[in-house]
Amino acid sequence: MIYFVRPLGCAGPIKIGYAKNDVVGRIKQLQTGSHVILELFHTIKGSLLEEKALHSKFAARRLHGEWFEDCSEIRDFIRSTFDDSKKPEEPTREYKLHLLTTDGGLSPEAAEAALKFFEDQVPEMNQERGRLA
Repeated sequence: MIYFVRPLGCAGPIKIGYAKNDVVGRIKQLQTGSHVILELFHTIKGSLLEEKALHSKFAARRLHGEWFEDCSEIRDFIRSTFDDSKKPEEPTREYKLHLLTTDGGLSPEAAEAALKFFEDQVPEMNQERGRLA
């Protein structure tokens, strides 16, 4: 399974990775070493060789290792793989709070404040980033 991971709640670098069986387990491993909360953005069926082919395809957008710019080429590729009949739902607010308190190690109060910040500020910051691009 090929997966696409990004920081929760914002446009940011996208990791293109491969997990043989347990994508959720792999995301938990990544979360342990990350200073930001990560979210599983998308998955597609594919092999390790196909993951490497995607790395080559987007090599000009590589930031470091398996992390790539959040750019139109990658987003267009991801969109092209959507099956609208199986479109994933946006994670619920409760699930995001759960992630922040369990995997993120935040208190419920800190998780609530962090999520409120993302809900209030990040869309505005992303809109501003779009104006500057």
